[in-house]
Parts: sequence; C-alpha cells; structure tokens
Amino acid sequence: MQSVGRPGGGRSGARALGALIAMALLPICVIAAAPAGAQDEPISETITVTGRGWGHGRGLGQWGAFGYATGRSGGPWSYRTILDHYYRDTDLSSIANPLAAVTLLEQRGRPLMVERAAGVTIDGLDDPSDPDLLDEVSTAVRVTMRPDGRYEVERSTSCTDGVWSPPVVVNHPVRLRAAGTTGERDDVLRLCHDDGTSTGYRGELVAMSRTFDGRDVGLAQTVNLVRLDDLLRSVLPGQLPPSWASVDEGRGRSALLAQAVAARGFAAYGDGRWHDLHTGLGATFSTCDSNSCQRYAGVEVEDSITDAVVRETSGEVRVRGAELVRTEFHASSGGWTAGGTFPAVIDVGDAVPANPHRRWTTLIDRSAIEGRYELGRLQAITVLERNGLGDDGGRVLKVRLVGTAASVDLTGQELRSAFGLRSDWFTLSGAPPRPPVTPRGIDLACPDAEADAGDVFDDVGEDNVHRAAIACALDWQVTSGIDDDTYGPAGRVTRAQMASFVARFLEAAGGNLPDGDDYFEDDDGLVHEDAINSLAALGIVQGVGSARFDPKSDVDRAQTAALLARTFEHIGVQLPPNPGDAFADDTGSTHEPAINAVAAEGIVTGVSAGRLDPGASTRRDQMASLLARALDLLVERLGIAPPPESP
Repeated sequence: MQSVGRPGGGRSGARALGALIAMALLPICVIAAAPAGAQDEPISETITVTGRGWGHGRGLGQWGAFGYATGRSGGPWSYRTILDHYYRDTDLSSIANPLAAVTLLEQRGRPLMVERAAGVTIDGLDDPSDPDLLDEVSTAVRVTMRPDGRYEVERSTSCTDGVWSPPVVVNHPVRLRAAGTTGERDDVLRLCHDDGTSTGYRGELVAMSRTFDGRDVGLAQTVNLVRLDDLLRSVLPGQLPPSWASVDEGRGRSALLAQAVAARGFAAYGDGRWHDLHTGLGATFSTCDSNSCQRYAGVEVEDSITDAVVRETSGEVRVRGAELVRTEFHASSGGWTAGGTFPAVIDVGDAVPANPHRRWTTLIDRSAIEGRYELGRLQAITVLERNGLGDDGGRVLKVRLVGTAASVDLTGQELRSAFGLRSDWFTLSGAPPRPPVTPRGIDLACPDAEADAGDVFDDVGEDNVHRAAIACALDWQVTSGIDDDTYGPAGRVTRAQMASFVARFLEAAGGNLPDGDDYFEDDDGLVHEDAINSLAALGIVQGVGSARFDPKSDVDRAQTAALLARTFEHIGVQLPPNPGDAFADDTGSTHEPAINAVAAEGIVTGVSAGRLDPGASTRRDQMASLLARALDLLVERLGIAPPPESP
C-alpha cells in the first residue's frame, strides 16, 4: 500500500500538467470526515505523479508492437505473432467488407452542405414539390432540418457561391451519393465547413435527426456510410505513423499490419453506446469519428503506405470460437498489459528505446484535488489496491483521498480521468516541487537586443517574450524568417530545420562543418540536407532507422536540449558535470542528463517550475531564445565577439 501524507511542503507556483478533464466520474464512496483537530499543514502544494504507459493497457500496445516488429525490444515478429501475443485465446478469422454508419460529431446541429465537381446525387426525395428534382444530379447540395423534423433540400453550383435554389421539403432522411465515382481522393463527396474549407468522404453522407444513443432526436446529424476498409484507410495513419513501414529494412511494417487488424476488429464489433442506428441505414455496425471511437478524418489523411496495409489485411479479424472479439488497443502498456477480455501479458516490446510513454512524470496542484472532491485540506493520498502486475505493484485499482472535511475512495481510472493522467499505472509523491530554472540573459551575445527587437517581423508582437531573442538570433544569422515580413513564431521546428539551426550555431562559434556523406535517403533534395549530413558526420544528429532521418517530424523539447548539449560538447564548452534534477516530468528519459546540464546554464528553463513538458514540440520563437542563450554562453566561455551592430 502506498501512502502520501503530511510532509512539510514548501509553496510553489507550479501549474498542473494540463487542464482537468470535464467528465462525470462514476459514483464515489464518501467516508467520514477527518477528525477535528487534524494537522493543519497539508501535504505539499504540488503532487508529483510518476507513471508508466499511455492508455487503458488492454489488448495490443502500439509501441510494444513496434518493438516486436523491428526486433529492437523482443522479436522480430510477424504481425500475426504480435496479434497472437496480445490477443491470447483468440484465432485468426475473416469477415467481408461491411458498411459502417459513422456519425460525424462536429456536424451535430449543422446543415449538411456537400459539393462534388462531377455531381452529387440526391436520394430520399419523397413527394418533392418539384418533380424534376427527383434523383437529379447537382454539383452542390445543402440539407437543413426544419423545426418540424422535415428537411429542406437546396442546390447550387458550389458551397461558397451563396446562391441556392428554392428549397424542396422532404419528410425523411436525405442521402447524398457520389454517383459513378472513380474512387480517387479528388472524386468523392466533400463536406463543406463554415470557414470555407471542406473534407472529403468516401461513400454516402446522410442528413438525419437520430443519434446513435437514441438521444437528441430532432437535432440535425450527419452520418457517413462507408465501407469498413475505406474507414480504416483514414483511421490507420491517425493511429500509427506510416513511416514505421520503412524502419529497420521494412520490419516496422508488421506493427502497421497488426494495428490494421486490431482497428478492423474494434470497429466491426460495434459499440453498445450507439445502439442500432446502422440497421435503418443498411449498415452492419455503428461508430463515430472522434477518439472515443477511432479518430476518422475522411480522405485527407489517407496515405499510400497505410492504404496498402489495409488491402493486405483486408477481412482479417480475431475471433473466440465463432464470435468476433473487440480487439482493443492502446499506445503503451508500460511493461504489462492490463488484462480483461484478453489475459494480461508481460510486454517486453514496450521497452523499445524510442517509446516516449513508457515512463512519465506530471504534476497535480493540491488545490485542484481539494476543490474537485470538496475535501477541505488534503491530508493524505493512499493507494489501497493494485493489480499486482509489474513495478510498484502495477496499476492502481483503488485510491483514497483523505481531507479535513471529507474523504473519498476512487478507482485508478477515475483519478486518471479526472486529472488527465496517461494511465492508471502510477505512484504519487507529496514532495515539494523543484524550484524554477532562472533563464540565462543574452546581454553578452546581444547588448542591443531589446532595442533591436522593434525591428523584428510583423508577426512577432511586442507581447512575445521571445522578441528580443529573435532579434539576437537574427543578428548572429543563426535563424531567419519564413519571408521578409514573417517569422512564424508559433511554427513547430522539424528535425531538418533543427539541423540547420545547429549547423549555423556551430559556424557562429567558429567551427567548420565537414562535407558529410549522404547518410539518409529521406532528406534528398531538402535545403537542410547538407546541414543534416555535416552534423551526422560529427555525431551530433542521428537517424531513426536504416538510412532514415525522418526530417519532417517535429523535434521535441527533450531532443532539442540533447542536441544543444552534444553541440556544446563538440565545441569544447564544458557543461556542469553533476547538475541538479531540474524537472520532475523528464524522469526516465534518455535525455535527462543532457536536459539537466543545459538547464544548469539557464538555457533550457521549462514551462513552469519543475516542468519541462519534454514531449512537446519546440516552437520557432522558443528555439530563438534557446539559441540566443547558448550564444551568450559561447561569448562568456570562448570570448567570441558578438556581431557588429548594423549601421
């Protein structure tokens, strides 16, 4: 049993990681209030939560599948061996390619507007006021539900021209089809949005008023009727990156194949929450397009790699006896799956080094816990029961919050949901949070940076805290704008862009970049290719697999800190050898020593006291501040002269 209780805690301004999730909890057990006269000093202001894995832990673990597929942690295994591992007591089987009814949740209460250059066919016009409209093909159609539950159907040449025909009123749901479609992505129905954009969907789009759960009858709904494999063509690239298919000479593809089978079975099993909406539409099962089902975004996210994976596994599902099973999956098990429908298994594959979710740390404000459950002053948090699988006793089954006004018992899943934790496998500590990191100034590198800040780009406002640093990095020519007037401060830095930033920084330090070999195949033709090859030759950057650099992926905050630390090492700038532990949320990261070293110099400061948010993408304006502080350290340590002030 783990208990956190009443240590003498200092105050801190640290924020909780992420906002509270606004969702109703299951009923909680209220226990008698703490006795009068209980100790006034509660546990510390911030609770540190250290956890393992991401998701409910049931069924297939996506990072584990990657580890097994590539052989980087277990394996290498075929995709069917991976499925056998996670879905014990099930067998391979096959189904047809049934029709799915997918409710598009963002469309609730909105008219259905659709366009297609080759024409939209309108079905379901019963007794129209204009007989010539029956089954007529139009290039744009708008369907609006009236207060009396009937529908108005209008036609136009496009969604945006603003001229619609007089409405035809019909009594039943209206089905829109792309008649004679070629199946190409640019020849499907396009759902028009209020902002002028549109999303392509295969199959039919139906305007109706009934929801999956039988509620909100009378509220406009849009349902996409689409074949299961076409649904998966959109779902799969949202679950796993298609680039995994080329990792380790193609072995990573087995993870995608396994995920395709899991996603097919999960969808085809259906969901009791949605009742039987599909039966009235001629479909086999119902689902939705949000993460509460499987994220589905139409044709916009389809990828040729995952399309091929769906085709290769077409029809494959898992069964127990003759019954289809709901093949659940999650991002990372943390080392053990949770059990349930499928027996719990040790998940060696999850230990693959690239997995960012195997270990994690976050913070919860004590006051947030007190306020949510009306505890008074929080006195202790005690884990009463775990599932016994893995480190720290495994996943939390029951936890008790003890306050001066009341106490409550929660399940681990309830606490996870309430505070947005990645999983229910966690430990808690009431130790005081770490002090904030003081950012290094940039006066040595850019004495006139504040004055020069007025000359930066139009999109860098005076309220941007990185404004002076952007001006400083520009003076040193280690960064540049997107064009003469635009910097793109909120843009995310890719791995390729980061290589160019670091290469320019090395040159500013007086270093010479070698002409590296062509190390990677996926950066050919990029403007950053020379920088990538030079840094690879120096050992500062590394690939993600055989001849792959993954140049277009974002570089996260932990990776950025590690790159800067390796760059300082190459230049010969000694960072503190035994720095303190600057952040609570990078525990277990392979980059933690580098992060602590650059934080000790005030270069990396985090997003709040004790919190780095290591997996978040690095923004362009944040990158400018990191570079400006790093340049300031170079001026101090190496005596490099800052660039002359522009005339």
